[in-house]
Amino acid sequence: MSKTKGRRRFKANQPLANPLVVGALLGALLGLFGAYLYQRRAEEQADAPQLSAAKAVKLGFGVLSLLRQIANLARI
Repeated sequence: MSKTKGRRRFKANQPLANPLVVGALLGALLGLFGAYLYQRRAEEQADAPQLSAAKAVKLGFGVLSLLRQIANLARI
């Protein structure tokens, strides 16, 4: 038996960066940017923007749609 059983061997055309690490970093940066925009908008207005249940559901479906599009990139 080979000592490398269970380990992945790198191929010449395989990218070096792990897609999970890149996705996590990109998601963290986008989340930080979104929080910054929300905070800036709240400071510009006298009161903080209200997030109703309808707006939260709409935002959730938008995020799911974005994730579905990202998942479909692998099919191209």
